[in-house]
Amino acid sequence: MALRVVGATKSFGDKIVLNNLNITVDRGTIYALLGPSGCGKTTLLSCLVGGQKLDYGKIEIFGREIKRYRDGIPGSIIGFMPQEIALYDSFTITETFLYYGRLHCIPKKRILCKLGKLKDLLQLPMLDKYVAETSGGESRRISLGVALLHDPQLLILDEATVSLDPILRERVWEYLSNLVALEGKTVLLTTHFAEETRDCAKIGYLRDGKLLVEDSPQNLLDSYNATSVDNVVIQLCKLNSTDAIKIINQTKNQSQRPFEIAHPGIDTQLDICNPKTLNTYCMQVFSIIILSTTIGNTLLFLHVLGNDPIGLKLGLVMNNNPSCLSHGEFIVKQGRNFACEFIRILEHEGVNVVKMTTELDALDSVTSGQSSGYVVIPSNFTFHSNNRFVWNIHSDNESIEGSTISVKLDNSGAAYMNLYFLTQSLCNAVVKLFGEIAAGYDVDQRLVTPPLAFHAIYGNMNDPWNKFLAPMGILLTWSFLSTYMGLFHIRDRREGTLSRTLATGVDFNQILLSYYLADIPAIIVHCGTIVLLIWWDRGDEVKGSWTEIWLILILLRTTVSSLSYFLAGFVLNELEGIFVSLLFLWAGIYASDTFWPVESVAWWYRPFCYCLPATFPIRMMRSVMTRGWKLFAIFPYELGSIVGMIILLTLLTILNERRIT
Repeated sequence: MALRVVGATKSFGDKIVLNNLNITVDRGTIYALLGPSGCGKTTLLSCLVGGQKLDYGKIEIFGREIKRYRDGIPGSIIGFMPQEIALYDSFTITETFLYYGRLHCIPKKRILCKLGKLKDLLQLPMLDKYVAETSGGESRRISLGVALLHDPQLLILDEATVSLDPILRERVWEYLSNLVALEGKTVLLTTHFAEETRDCAKIGYLRDGKLLVEDSPQNLLDSYNATSVDNVVIQLCKLNSTDAIKIINQTKNQSQRPFEIAHPGIDTQLDICNPKTLNTYCMQVFSIIILSTTIGNTLLFLHVLGNDPIGLKLGLVMNNNPSCLSHGEFIVKQGRNFACEFIRILEHEGVNVVKMTTELDALDSVTSGQSSGYVVIPSNFTFHSNNRFVWNIHSDNESIEGSTISVKLDNSGAAYMNLYFLTQSLCNAVVKLFGEIAAGYDVDQRLVTPPLAFHAIYGNMNDPWNKFLAPMGILLTWSFLSTYMGLFHIRDRREGTLSRTLATGVDFNQILLSYYLADIPAIIVHCGTIVLLIWWDRGDEVKGSWTEIWLILILLRTTVSSLSYFLAGFVLNELEGIFVSLLFLWAGIYASDTFWPVESVAWWYRPFCYCLPATFPIRMMRSVMTRGWKLFAIFPYELGSIVGMIILLTLLTILNERRIT
């Protein structure tokens, strides 16, 4: 006995798909399973190959219960052709057969030899053709060939002859019959073409998860006094349900569809607007887009973003002081004019000083958004400043107020960052102004400067915001681009290629490992590009080792990839995966020590920020580049990344097991 199903029960929620089903398939026979769409045929076949597990009952394959096979998957003793195409579009036909052949541990020479025979049998197109470029019928023939490639003892074929023309369908049935008669193979197949099952040893009719009848074609014809298997199916439909879906209608409709007989050696010219063809082209340029995005965003954050703003407009009200502005340019006056000197220093700081007639005009300019604020220099500013220096602590109120510059800035949310840079520029200008005035009076400049001396332990006190922003931007871009492997995992699951690969006996963890190995070339190219651009832009400023930078990038890549694989287990298609990736990117932007330190967020929200995979790498990258941190300093992050990957992959494996059950 090749196959025995006893008391098989399977449900999804409240819907019972298989209801105490019993099937027996003898060794060396062809068993045809008929039934309307949704009756449970595909679910049963999925359980037979280990893609799903029964709720109750048992399955025996060649006398061995299926759960006694490794991971509950029979593997290479079964040749499985699923209902969907379940082939990789980016593979050529030869690569497809080599891929599945190597999964079954078949030598390459033997694979190519068998491929030559299958090409003639199934009239396959040119072997260097991509799967995405083949028609629906050609794809199904390739899928059938993959199931036949490793000479399995049991063939499980889900609608193998759909989309085949009558001549080719007859050849396939002849080939299957020879396999059974000459080599003792066993075939279990489903079909909507009831009449083609006349040569089967046994036919089973499945409806609502139950086997209504199971017998040889001749016995069924005699029992129902029918002249064709189609008539038997019609009677079964009528006898068991007035609302039954009549399979014969489906059979007639399919048999009456126009078909195209394939001719070997003639290739159909592809329409460039064919979605499958466009998909092939998209896959070919995908790596170029990823690389271009990596280069573009790295250069963007290194050169364009995060520099100190230049040309912020600041209104100036002189209050009868001598004019120091002419057509927007500074004019040096003879003699000391502290107001002019202050404006000169301020413009040297990068501020665009705009003269206003009155304070009301300056206020209107701020209100309309034309400037970020204004300064008011009191009348006789130079005279009062001289008195303030001469009289010092004995200066009267008039001298103090007359030497005080009034600054009014837009502190709204719309100009908050501008306020920071203007405040810094104004403070620097005042300190420099009083230093120059003191030097003109031969006074020690330390007496007129604030009693604070700032010194940078790392970096420079005048470093722009770009030094803080660039590592964040580069790593966030790197993180987002690391999620695309998760999209491939979603696609594998949606198109059935994942389940088909698992049906060969490959362990799920091996598939996960293959994702990481397949990503290595991209990691080397993209990571090397980022490191090269950083070296080219500011290599002399990097204090740490380039090895640490490489290590941070690689660990972040693997951590984010693990997270994307895990999240991919909860979505159904690539579009949902993209939305999840964007959500992850958004969380990283506002909570990963990006534009503001984590310490600035609410205390109860900080644990979430620290758990994001990009938070510590961003801090580590800044510290390596500016502080020169060594390997031992980032070891806790390395250890945390490894532990995080193990946890995520363990959860993903558990999720996959739950999906199977």
